[in-house]
Amino acid sequence: MGCCNLRILCFIVASLNAAAYLIAIMWDIIYLNTEYDLSSNPHGFTNFDVHQNNDVHAGFLLLIVFAVGFLASLLFIKGLHQDRMGFMAPLVYFKAACILFSLTSIISVYNTYLMKVEIYLQAIVIVFTHFLSLGLFILFVSPLFIIYQRMRSSSKIRIVATTREVKPRPVCVN
Repeated sequence: MGCCNLRILCFIVASLNAAAYLIAIMWDIIYLNTEYDLSSNPHGFTNFDVHQNNDVHAGFLLLIVFAVGFLASLLFIKGLHQDRMGFMAPLVYFKAACILFSLTSIISVYNTYLMKVEIYLQAIVIVFTHFLSLGLFILFVSPLFIIYQRMRSSSKIRIVATTREVKPRPVCVN
């Protein structure tokens, strides 16, 4: 795969990423708005029971995560356009954190299903679908990691190439 094709693929992936986060932000705002309308208390979300209140807190937390992902996607697109590796780093690290979080949630979901379900095959199938979706996610974001890694390695080569060795001057002996 050539460098130009990889750049175009990264633009497409980062743009789809930004669009998905924008849709998720709008969905979360609509969800929080309907939850707010359901509460009859003029002070907002305080009329809920504990379960609904936790859902609202999770909704706010997701809104923050979606906003960070959207901004990181926009920064990645700008960094790719201007060849600035520093702008690309937030999305790469954000996606790496998402992958690690997904792995830990898969393990916790598997343990929960093993405790609740007597049929182990059902737990195995559910964990397999989680691993399959995680694999597709990694396949989807791998061009972002590849181009970031290439830009990091090329920047290290440039730094090494510009440094000069300082040779000591010969001492003149009379």
